[in-house]
Amino acid sequence: ADGGPAMLAEHAERLLALGADEAAARTLTLLGNVEWTQADRAHAIDHLHRALAIFDKLPDSAEKANAYAELARLLMTDYDCDPAIEAARTAAAMARRLKLLEIEANALVTEGSARYICGDPDGLALLEEAVELCRKEQLRALRRAALNLGVALQEEGEIARSYALGDESAAQVIGDASAATLDYSADAMRAFFAGDWPRTLAAAEEFVA
Repeated sequence: ADGGPAMLAEHAERLLALGADEAAARTLTLLGNVEWTQADRAHAIDHLHRALAIFDKLPDSAEKANAYAELARLLMTDYDCDPAIEAARTAAAMARRLKLLEIEANALVTEGSARYICGDPDGLALLEEAVELCRKEQLRALRRAALNLGVALQEEGEIARSYALGDESAAQVIGDASAATLDYSADAMRAFFAGDWPRTLAAAEEFVA
């Protein structure tokens, strides 16, 4: 709000002019995230690629791994599977070396989701691995991992477990952007699949309000 994206873009250019490359790349990554939430895919992709072009000249770091992970997530939501998987694997490998469990878990979720939605059944196993890692290490990424696995299991017909994972996801506290998920009404969705139209409408109206 209030011109935030334009301010970020201005700061990024000023940082580049000052030679503060890492700070500029971090700013471009954040700008890409903001544009993604505003459904401005073209600019989000452009700024994440610009960030990575800078990061690739610098040593590996949490910010660099995060930029790869964020690019992977954006590509995955566009069903651009091969580039998404490649970026997610890069992020996961870097995060593993640097012992950055949150970023590693999110990258595993992205790779597993991309592989699954593009027809690779091994994606489901990777999502299971991500959920177990999040539970074991008590990671914020559990919110996203449980939700994505639950959606996949619903496609597999494992409705009861899908709902349980959805409840587990909803119970998690959002700590930062890495835990962000798409918002929706689980009550409306479940009532819809059960054929309970009055409850579907009531839950949908409550959610919209």
